[in-house]
Amino acid sequence: MHHSRTIHGSRQNKSSQGRPVLVLTYSAADAIPYTAPAYPSSRYGVLVRGEEPGYAHHEELHVPMPPDWSDGYTSIFAHQEDQGHQEPQ
Repeated sequence: MHHSRTIHGSRQNKSSQGRPVLVLTYSAADAIPYTAPAYPSSRYGVLVRGEEPGYAHHEELHVPMPPDWSDGYTSIFAHQEDQGHQEPQ
């Protein structure tokens, strides 16, 4: 289990097979994203319990807005390859 704001990773996949991943995310109905998802799915935004609130609840804190990805997005994996990422010995 990972908190969504925790950076995490694993060793480089050196096999010819892909590495499966399953991401399940539950959030409050009033936790509305500021930007559209990069990879929306057929289940994105499905309310599993309760009712649509019609408003967003905000805690009293300053949260920076996400970058504008409208010109494209480079994944962390591509960034690691560009930087010559090497695994620790």
